[in-house]
Amino acid sequence: MDANENMKLWQYITTLSTGACAFILALALILIASSNKETSAKLQKQQEVINRGMQSHQVMIALAKDMGGAALNNSKMKELLAKNGFTVTQNANQEKK
Repeated sequence: MDANENMKLWQYITTLSTGACAFILALALILIASSNKETSAKLQKQQEVINRGMQSHQVMIALAKDMGGAALNNSKMKELLAKNGFTVTQNANQEKK
């Protein structure tokens, strides 16, 4: 076979089809990767909101405990907590410390 011979029609169509498929798959990969980055960014933002909520919850618990401890010696604080639905009692474990 001579290297300068032209390709047969079926070889040309097969090669062209394979190249077109590779090009389309490369474009699809780029689009999917872009979509994944956007989804990942959205999920990261949601996770940050969840983490802030968890931190706020931990701060609220610590604040409530501190307010409850202060209410043991301060009747006005105890009234304020009772008005907002909190019952203050002294913990038996804390008395032993």
